[in-house]
Amino acid sequence: MNTALAVCHPCGWAEDAATRAWHERLAERFATLTPPTRKNEFWRYSRLSACFAPERAGRGLDFSFPAAEPLAGEWIRLDQGRPVTAHTRAWRLRSWSELDEATRARWRERLEPGEDYFAVRNLVEADAVLLLELEQTTDAPLQIQYRHGAGWVQPLLLVEVAAGARGALVETFSSFGPSTQNGAVHLWLGEGAELTHGVFTADEEQALLHRVRARLGARARLDVQAFAAARGYQRLEWDVALGESATLRLSGITQGEPEGSTDVALRIRHAAPGATTDVRWRGLVPAEAHSAVIGRILIEPAGQRTDAAMRLDHLLLADGAAADVKPELEIYADDVACGHGATLGRLDDEALFYLRSRGIPEVEARRLLIDAFLAPVLQRFTLAEVLRHVQSRLPLPDDAAA
Repeated sequence: MNTALAVCHPCGWAEDAATRAWHERLAERFATLTPPTRKNEFWRYSRLSACFAPERAGRGLDFSFPAAEPLAGEWIRLDQGRPVTAHTRAWRLRSWSELDEATRARWRERLEPGEDYFAVRNLVEADAVLLLELEQTTDAPLQIQYRHGAGWVQPLLLVEVAAGARGALVETFSSFGPSTQNGAVHLWLGEGAELTHGVFTADEEQALLHRVRARLGARARLDVQAFAAARGYQRLEWDVALGESATLRLSGITQGEPEGSTDVALRIRHAAPGATTDVRWRGLVPAEAHSAVIGRILIEPAGQRTDAAMRLDHLLLADGAAADVKPELEIYADDVACGHGATLGRLDDEALFYLRSRGIPEVEARRLLIDAFLAPVLQRFTLAEVLRHVQSRLPLPDDAAA
């Protein structure tokens, strides 16, 4: 296993014949595609113009970043989509050029992107392709830190957790200049594997598009813990397919920023019997901010004995705040237990009056109500690295809570 690793491999795809032919077919497909529009239900509330600002036309590979803060434990740092340094004992890290042909062929099949403009673009223009493999159980989360600064930045991580193994990943993002990060993580969990996946985005002034595509084997478990806040535009996507008796627990919080826009898109597919999905997402939206969460759970005919639930709830904290929430169930099986719901509203005036009548100042009373609103999701956050970041953002500052 790696103890200290400087990742300096050539970026992008290796030039073997099979990969080159596959890559050329993707490039031809990309040439026929156009960016999604609001006619697409999952992009209905998005502000895509932020991704295509003229100053972001270049690749910006030579962007100079400030000195990075040291990381503890196990970690990988990527600058401009390229891995630059890493330290891990539990995970095996390999670039595409280091993979044997059988592994490459397996992943080429897994990476089929369909007609998704941004997914195809990520594969065609990937700055780096890195495979992370976990073959044992580890208690130390692997921290993945992305930094982007100029142009289009397009990292691609492939993650495979072996049957019966258990581990955790935590992804964090930082922007330092006019850029659009169009990144993707492909998770492949073997039979009985378990992965806790933390995603933390905050203070993103530039555009961020981040997709997580997960495939869960029989009895595998994926526990997602996400926190999203942005002063610019960001979009987070999860596309999850569950195998027999697999479990997905997805917990998220959106904290809006003035003039910021955050979109969350969830596509969850039950194609095998006995699987469980539990989604809870809560959002806080201050004045001049926008938040959207669209979630769809599809239960195919083979998805008998499915247990699935989705709750999407948002608080509008001031005039001028806007949110769109839309949970969906699409069911083609007859032996299921499913439910979904959403709420969109303001703080309870009666509860606020009650707290103020007990001598609690208004700002503190609002914070208490916000804490109570977030508590059902925060209680599901178990990753210390994510909790530390979230606690640095909450409670809300006075100008956002008032």
